[in-house]
Amino acid sequence: MADYESSRFRNLSGYQLKIWNVLLFLIPTLGISYILSLYSYFSILIYREQYIGLFLALILTSIYLAVPARSNEKNKKNAPWYDLLLACLGLTVGLYIAIYYPEILTSFGIITLERLLLSVTAIVLILEALRRLFGWILTGIVIFVIAYGLLLHISQVLYKVRGHHLDNY
Repeated sequence: MADYESSRFRNLSGYQLKIWNVLLFLIPTLGISYILSLYSYFSILIYREQYIGLFLALILTSIYLAVPARSNEKNKKNAPWYDLLLACLGLTVGLYIAIYYPEILTSFGIITLERLLLSVTAIVLILEALRRLFGWILTGIVIFVIAYGLLLHISQVLYKVRGHHLDNY
């Protein structure tokens, strides 16, 4: 049995533990229902991306509830207010994708302030969750790949490649 004093996860209690247990129960349950295509028995059309958005919501929420920002954090019993805020933001971003994906699909090229803010929030939340679970090395590699894609238009003369400038969007 893992010792909670040396574990990287919080030893949650109360309502946070109940929410975390429900989230951890829903993740494989939704995965199994997607694999078995249970929604097709009810004549409901659900896109794959809606499931992915729902998984993103559940996983980000469970990570921010259970994994502290620093390994030497004093309060290992309950999540602090900022982790609860990040968990709510993760739930919001994932549920937005799950609920509004058919609308996103029909107006894919239209960039609104709402979509821009939610996408930047999702990227930051995913990077922070990656840092909490795997450390700075993998997070740095992902940031480098994102920056490379965004800044490729600057070095296209050197490498003879075609980049995408942000003004095109």
